[in-house]
Amino acid sequence: VEQISVVFLPRPRISGKALTLRVPERPDLPPFISIGSFWVDVGLLSIMRRHVETVHVDDLEIIVPPRQDRSEPPDVASTGGKDHGVVVDHLIAHDAKLSFVPKRPDRRPLMFQIHELKVDDIGFDRPIPFYAKLTNPIPEGIVETRGSFGPWRRDDPAQTALSGEYTFLDAKLSTINGIGGTLQSIGRYDGELTRISAHGSTVTPDFSLELGGKPLPLTTTFHAVIDGTNGSTELVNVNARLLNTPIRTRGSIMNLSGPGRHDLKLDVTIENGRIEDILALAMDAADPMLRGDLSLKSTFSLPPGKTKVPQRLAMSGQFGLGAARFSDSQVQAKLQELSRRSQGKEKDEPMLRVLTDLSGRFTV
Repeated sequence: VEQISVVFLPRPRISGKALTLRVPERPDLPPFISIGSFWVDVGLLSIMRRHVETVHVDDLEIIVPPRQDRSEPPDVASTGGKDHGVVVDHLIAHDAKLSFVPKRPDRRPLMFQIHELKVDDIGFDRPIPFYAKLTNPIPEGIVETRGSFGPWRRDDPAQTALSGEYTFLDAKLSTINGIGGTLQSIGRYDGELTRISAHGSTVTPDFSLELGGKPLPLTTTFHAVIDGTNGSTELVNVNARLLNTPIRTRGSIMNLSGPGRHDLKLDVTIENGRIEDILALAMDAADPMLRGDLSLKSTFSLPPGKTKVPQRLAMSGQFGLGAARFSDSQVQAKLQELSRRSQGKEKDEPMLRVLTDLSGRFTV
């Protein structure tokens, strides 16, 4: 602490400036917790109970170091254990930042601006409940979350346990180059500060890709693992629905160094889908050029870059198209004539409705 002062009237108050807490035996790391200023009113009874009622802090910054690689299991005493220190009943941060230090020094820390932070029953030997409201950087949006973290890992704060529930509001997918729409999400999470497993659902009424199509409603349920050191996400399983087409996805969204740099690698499976729903992502037309059943298995790759999505998108896989019909009457008439000739029918013989069945492999 750089400065600390005590006043006794109108009631005892302790205040201070420049308080820092470091990870033990790791002088190479920045302070884990830095507080610009703080103040707390104290009473005789709370001092006797070794409790502090409410601590107010300004300019709080929490910097989570990367997880340490271990060849041996951690010491049990380092995971919390008995702690006979003072317990803080409530902590209120008026402005705060949460940063995750990446493992690679050439990458920028992932930073969250915290607008509200309330923490209760603070002690190193127990799970600590909290409420936070913060801005998620990419995709940009407001997150409200309640949960708990702890017991504290003195030797390696990055492995401190974390769990809770969240609401993600008005996330701007346009902060990811090539994607558009406004996403809402709810879910729950658990794990460690640098490896969080999340289960939830999303609703995006105006999802779009930079392919020339129109915005479409997209809903998902998902299980994902987030690396807090860089914001990269492993999509363990995603069940999505685009209009009337169910889509199963798994893969990764890697957050690379530099602003707006994401590398998407996905495996996509469609069963009992509709080709007109997929075409609508690329073609903004009142009447889709083709309607029919669709099955698909494909890889999907979208590397980072400033160029348009069609110049960066790569897909490869196999598809099946069944009972399909072209909306263009001229195209459909040519297919009908081809069908007539292949069956050896005369021009005046009646024809049933001609449908297209097609399967094969493709590379984009």
